[in-house]
Amino acid sequence: ILTIIVLFAIANNVIGQTFKEAFKNPSTAEKVHQENVNEIPEGISKLSNLKSMYLVKGSLEKLPEEFCQLTNLKTIQIIQHKLTSFPKDADQLTQLRDLYLGYNQFESIPQSILKLKLLDNLHMPRNQITEIPKEIGSMKELGQIDLSSNKIQSIPKEIGNLKELHLLSLYKNNIKEVPKEIAKLKNLKILKLSDNQLTSLPKDFAKLKNLKQLYIINNQLTTIIDAIAKCENLKVLQIKGNPIPEKEIIALKKKFPNCKIIF
Repeated sequence: ILTIIVLFAIANNVIGQTFKEAFKNPSTAEKVHQENVNEIPEGISKLSNLKSMYLVKGSLEKLPEEFCQLTNLKTIQIIQHKLTSFPKDADQLTQLRDLYLGYNQFESIPQSILKLKLLDNLHMPRNQITEIPKEIGSMKELGQIDLSSNKIQSIPKEIGNLKELHLLSLYKNNIKEVPKEIAKLKNLKILKLSDNQLTSLPKDFAKLKNLKQLYIINNQLTTIIDAIAKCENLKVLQIKGNPIPEKEIIALKKKFPNCKIIF
């Protein structure tokens, strides 16, 4: 896992200074990248020009309130720690666009995160989150949501308010139903719902005209062709592990000749 995360960091140009290096010239430091962090150093607010913080692997359980004084932060990636909460004054992070908190111990999405109205990307996979709060519908700039590998049981109808959303990843949860409001996501291109407990897709699903990739492996779907019939831009369809009859598989191949179907 660590190797993959480090490669991700390099690919996204987030390699920066350690805290020790950054504090030598705190007013000019823009990127901090450090592994095996067990605590945020005192005086963190002195890094007033910091734009990116990438902390991978360690034992951080919480972030100091002083953290929210880093008002120039655009990207926060704190991965493989023990976080269960986020500072209550997070709404002061008005420049924040990308928040990656995967592989932590969150049991819910903190209310302070839900107040980040200009956030573009929210990634919290591999936590212990049990629900998606309806307040997420007010985060209208969100383009990506990744809450995969959690314990989520339902998707709130307010998800339909996220008109900019183009990626929604909810695989490996306990979701039994997709709300009809998902059809309002006109910009949705990638939807990952594999390894849940779905038995059907809503009939309005067909309104997702821009959907290009649909992953619904290992559910309990017996038919999907009517639901996705008008998803004309579909390029990838993964349906393996569902009791869909062979007759429908043949019909799907005919309906979507340019789509890679994995069954």
